Order: sequence, then structure tokens, then C-alpha cells
Amino acid sequence: MHTNRVKWLQATALVQLLQQAKRDLDLMGVMSELDKYRVLIIDDIGPDTLMTVAAIDRIIHHATIIEIDAES
Repeated sequence: MHTNRVKWLQATALVQLLQQAKRDLDLMGVMSELDKYRVLIIDDIGPDTLMTVAAIDRIIHHATIIEIDAES
């Protein structure tokens, strides 16, 4: 049986995670950890800040984006 790893996180949590990893000089390590998931669900992207867009841009270069414009 094959299972897919899925991770759900808030957009703000993703930004904070990547900012902390950058401060700790471990950005590649965190990116490698995120890369282990087949699906990343990033919730509440609504605050369209430059930081959120930049964070998501770092992880989507080989991604398929499915946008759901609905209430949580």
C-alpha cells in the first residue's frame, strides 16, 4: 500500500518557519524537510504580503497549485 505524506500549515506559520530557518542558517534543511511531503496545504494566504508570496515561491517551483477560494 502506498501512502502520501501531507502537511497542513497556515501561511503565516510557513513564513515564520522559513524566516527562523534563514536566521539559523538552516534554510536548505527546512526545505529538504518540506520536500518530503507529497502535498503541502497552505491555509489563509489571504494576507497577500510580499513575505508570504516570497515564502511560497521558494517551495512551489515544482508544484501544482490548486487554489480554493472559499470560506475555511
